[in-house]
Amino acid sequence: MEPVRARLVATLFVLLAAVAPAYAQVEATIVGTVADESKAVLPGVTVTAADLATGRQFTDVTDVRGEYRLVGMQAGKYKVQAELAGFAPSVLSEVELLVGQNATIVFSMKVASIEETLTVSAAAPLVDTRQAQVSGNVDRRQMEELPINGRNWLQLSTMVKGITANQITDTSTPNGSSRTAAFRVNLDGQEITQETSVTGFGQPGISRDAIAEYQIVTNMFDVTMGRSVGLQVQAISKAGANNYSGSMYGYFRSDKLNAADAYTGKVLPYSNQQVGGTFGGPIIKDKMHYFFSYEYQREPNTIVIGPSVYSSGAAITS
Repeated sequence: MEPVRARLVATLFVLLAAVAPAYAQVEATIVGTVADESKAVLPGVTVTAADLATGRQFTDVTDVRGEYRLVGMQAGKYKVQAELAGFAPSVLSEVELLVGQNATIVFSMKVASIEETLTVSAAAPLVDTRQAQVSGNVDRRQMEELPINGRNWLQLSTMVKGITANQITDTSTPNGSSRTAAFRVNLDGQEITQETSVTGFGQPGISRDAIAEYQIVTNMFDVTMGRSVGLQVQAISKAGANNYSGSMYGYFRSDKLNAADAYTGKVLPYSNQQVGGTFGGPIIKDKMHYFFSYEYQREPNTIVIGPSVYSSGAAITS
């Protein structure tokens, strides 16, 4: 029993080690400079970003050029603060980072004559000036609020510039191609597009309620993505937070609600049911969280396969 337990523990450590570099593909970054009111750079300023949902913090100290860099951040909403003795703290109460985004935030601090804090209520758009890739994002609000017939979350990719398709299924791509090499999906930094499968090819079915948001890169993606001759999708799954939250849902479609075809006068048989739910929360506040998602789908279907008919005397060649 002990050798089995040891192997399980070793496997767990290997998996955790493999996940860490994979997240580099979906992480966000905040960079910038800190200066005083005279535009002189300030070294030694402590810049901290705190995740509003999980409480996780990222910290850096400005160098001699007044520059800082916060890396390894996950998409979400953050409170960003700059502090230096003798100066009033400068605070951005809410900054939203999207998947793969490199945000630039410049702080301006003033000398504090009394105990005070400078809170910035509005900021310039977080323009990414550090990447040349052509990309677009489907954010959390769009994932939660926009209805989709069939609940295939990849269909929202048609909202991104440069994406055109009549429909997107598990075995097709937003650029109209059926080649999986032209459309790669990465979930939490790990590629999940199926090249070989006993059930079929394409993208695996994942519940829409388990996906938080995603980014689509249509051109000039870097070497960390690779293996695609067309598009790259960088998606992240939902995660638990300091507050308990969950959902339950049920979607039902039936041919009894469909109108008859205008030409044949018949209603094609169809039935589809999707039920599921999610639940997440804290294990240790600000340190460890959990998230659970379950979905069941039933769609009866009939496939008729007839034998091949060969005329007499026909030869079968390979």
